[in-house]
Amino acid sequence: MKETSNLLYPRELAKETGYSTVLVNVGTIQSKGFEFVATGTPIATKNFEWSIMGNITFERGKVKKLAGGIPLFVGNKWYVEEGGKIGNFYGWKNLGVYQWNESNAYDENWKKLTLVLENGQPKIENGKAVYTSNGQPYTGNVLSKSAPDGKLKGGDAEWEEVKADGVIDDEDRQILGNATPDFYLGVTNNFRYKNIALSFTFNGSFGGEVYNSLLQTQNNPSNTGAGSPDMVYNSWRKPGDIAKYPYYIEKNNRGNLKTNQNSLYVEDASFFRLSSARLSYQLNEKWSKTVGLRRITTYVYGSNLLTWTNYRGYDPEFSTNNPLTPGDDVGKYPRRREFGLGINVNF
Repeated sequence: MKETSNLLYPRELAKETGYSTVLVNVGTIQSKGFEFVATGTPIATKNFEWSIMGNITFERGKVKKLAGGIPLFVGNKWYVEEGGKIGNFYGWKNLGVYQWNESNAYDENWKKLTLVLENGQPKIENGKAVYTSNGQPYTGNVLSKSAPDGKLKGGDAEWEEVKADGVIDDEDRQILGNATPDFYLGVTNNFRYKNIALSFTFNGSFGGEVYNSLLQTQNNPSNTGAGSPDMVYNSWRKPGDIAKYPYYIEKNNRGNLKTNQNSLYVEDASFFRLSSARLSYQLNEKWSKTVGLRRITTYVYGSNLLTWTNYRGYDPEFSTNNPLTPGDDVGKYPRRREFGLGINVNF
């Protein structure tokens, strides 16, 4: 267990002060966990041997104390509160994109209504769209959600409300995920057959999440024009489109470009990696002695060979400098893949 106190962080100040931030002592955090390690040699004969070592690690971080007990919104992305987990991403939960203007429709309890279509278009009766609720015709009042600059419409992002009042604002932010993996895993195998040896190591982490800031930056039209290929091919363009991204041409406050606080960019960072492998051959000692050497071993090796992950960024495994702000991928250079060969000579 490790406890860190007197943790410094630049707290934002009111703009009227003329300063942006001031370093403050935000409190105390605690990290604890445990690790299991197992080793064994399932096979051991004169000509063949197989040994294996595996480990699994569980780690948890907790905020024990904050200055004044006041929660912090750190780095425009993380929520820090006493008793809470370290690495909680905070923001708005993205539910998709409204297909039609009429799709922004809810009953009096803010439960979403199902829009009835006719010939591929919203069905209109007496100048009003027709809806169902739980499979039954709905005839009550139809409510719509709004954002700071107006009513949400077709092509706008749909957001989950925390405070059911029909307005998407700061009170609708919530914890979107956590950067700390549930567990880490490592396995190393060593094989030897006569003078040939093969070793390889797998490692991985599972259950943690990453905020893909790099992809969000690419998808901001002000930075890259049309956005990433994923956005280009999966954006809303016309009424009725089933889309992943909103109508990117409109830069407004209706939540289409919520910076650093969008669940759409919180991704599973679980991965399993063949991190290294080495194949070697030890020459017969009689041959080595003929050239005046005790032992000669040649080998080839590779590192970061294969990675299995669903993460869309370059690499789900990267380091962070601040323990309060883990898991933010701004496009850090990925681990390089290496190949090589060599020779070891013993005199």
